[in-house]
Amino acid sequence: MGQNSSLPDQLMHNKVVDKVHLEIVKHAKVFTEIGQLSYEEFQECVRDLNELSRKCIDSQGNQLVFAVKKGTDSSMLWKATVQIACVKVEALTRKIESYKLLNLKQFLTVFNTFKSHVETLIAIEDREERIRTASMIMHQVDTINFNTIERMDNLTSNTLITYFLN
Repeated sequence: MGQNSSLPDQLMHNKVVDKVHLEIVKHAKVFTEIGQLSYEEFQECVRDLNELSRKCIDSQGNQLVFAVKKGTDSSMLWKATVQIACVKVEALTRKIESYKLLNLKQFLTVFNTFKSHVETLIAIEDREERIRTASMIMHQVDTINFNTIERMDNLTSNTLITYFLN
């Protein structure tokens, strides 16, 4: 005969279904955003993200800089080929700590997350809380599941930017 599921099993099933549904909605939102994004809007996102990141220095004095890898955005299919370098640099010396190459979907995820966190950060008055929040943003970007490019210890951000833009 049929067995009835227990209440905890039903609740667990509902949580799983809700979580899957939420993930599908998030992915659909990002793909819709990509579909509607013009090249000019993309360039504005990169500029806005760099402006926001200048306001956000972590406790070790690092900040993020974003640059489009030259040649990856020049075809009609730029949305599929563009690569954006997410570079962690020491704010004072401009020495590169590390970097990752992001595709458009990954970049927009970072952009939306960073923008949300920085808006919260700007609203916070306490300097120590700002530093903790900035460190949290850096950690979240570091832990996003991207293909990590090897660490670059001896380059400056200008060298890397020149590499991507030339």
